[in-house]
Amino acid sequence: MLNDAPIETRRLRLVPKTVAAVRAHIDEMNADQRAQVSSAWLAQLDVSTVDLWTLGFAIVDRGTDAVIGTCGFKGPPGTDGIVEIAYGVTPDQQGKGYATPN
Repeated sequence: MLNDAPIETRRLRLVPKTVAAVRAHIDEMNADQRAQVSSAWLAQLDVSTVDLWTLGFAIVDRGTDAVIGTCGFKGPPGTDGIVEIAYGVTPDQQGKGYATPN
């Protein structure tokens, strides 16, 4: 079961997002981006407090404390226990090996 504590690796900290932070991000989107946000997902925000399956995480570089991207689950685990994740790293931080094992 997930909780609202950050997840840490050697280089990164995954900080759970809040409903307020997610709504602020949506408000900052342009009209084309906002049109791509699922209405079903937006409805989930109205009932979520700290639901990490819905809200996701900010990706923070532990060395600099800079937010370098976002990540989240595409949904809760299936019957096989497997989850799929999605992530995005800001263009200036891409190619630095954040998503490679080392």
